[in-house]
Amino acid sequence: MSRNSEPTVGLRPMVEDDLASVLRIEAQSYPEPWKETHFKSELVRKEARCLVLTDDETDSIVVGYMVYWIQAEGISLLNVAVDPN
Repeated sequence: MSRNSEPTVGLRPMVEDDLASVLRIEAQSYPEPWKETHFKSELVRKEARCLVLTDDETDSIVVGYMVYWIQAEGISLLNVAVDPN
């Protein structure tokens, strides 16, 4: 397969509609996964940034995510995972 035919992905802000996919990846990635309430609280937190990695073709297949805080001292990475499949 040539590089041009490989699927491409892009980052965008996470929205609540992404949570089912994010929670599936979270459960497969961590022995003590975050609950939906954790992600929802970060989505509204002023200093938090929640991003999903999606396929460029449909922008609906979530293949990874990250949650981080922007602080005066820098950035604190809170959670990151990529679909193990």
